[in-house]
Amino acid sequence: MRIRQSRPAVAAAAVAVVMLTLMMTLLSACGGEGDAGDGQGAAPASSPTGTIATPDTGPAEAPLLSLSGPEGAAELTYSEITELPSFTGWAGIKTQAAKLIGPDEYTGVKLIELAELVGGASSGSTVTVTAADGYAVDLSYEQLQGDGFVTYDAQTGEEAAATQALTPILAYERGGGPLDAERDGRVMIQVAQAKPGQLVDARWAASAVVSIEIAPGTSQ
Repeated sequence: MRIRQSRPAVAAAAVAVVMLTLMMTLLSACGGEGDAGDGQGAAPASSPTGTIATPDTGPAEAPLLSLSGPEGAAELTYSEITELPSFTGWAGIKTQAAKLIGPDEYTGVKLIELAELVGGASSGSTVTVTAADGYAVDLSYEQLQGDGFVTYDAQTGEEAAATQALTPILAYERGGGPLDAERDGRVMIQVAQAKPGQLVDARWAASAVVSIEIAPGTSQ
């Protein structure tokens, strides 16, 4: 016996079949994409390790100058020396062979201000400056203040009184640029004046200075 359904019932059944077919199709498609994603998707980015990379700045700058005085000792690099308050003036020398050199423009740090870094100098103090080759020269407290130097005319070489104040400095520049390291070292002693003037004896111009020692004076 064949049962015939009314038209509304047939239509409803047809709609249900269509909806069921669509749902199955969608579920199948979603499942396939998930599998594909699991097998073919891009690999996840690796997680950070927590280590912070730091730039390679190279070896630390080595000390150039040793200072010692009544209140301790210190070591300064070339960069630290050039960062100290500077003095620019003119200096020159008369050699033992009576050769006249300069005056040339020098920039450096006043010796009396360097001494302050390790306790300072006072009346009776002796400041010993030593070069890399072992040469050493002693300056008195009065000389740190610019007194006690014999000066010479820059043109004739004859002894002549200084017409300007004298300032002993640890020079690191000549003519606006670094010293000639092969000839003078990176720092040297010069006795400078604010403007081109007189020369001093060459023995005061210690080159390639490596240490400055301040022996206490009578008031320390």
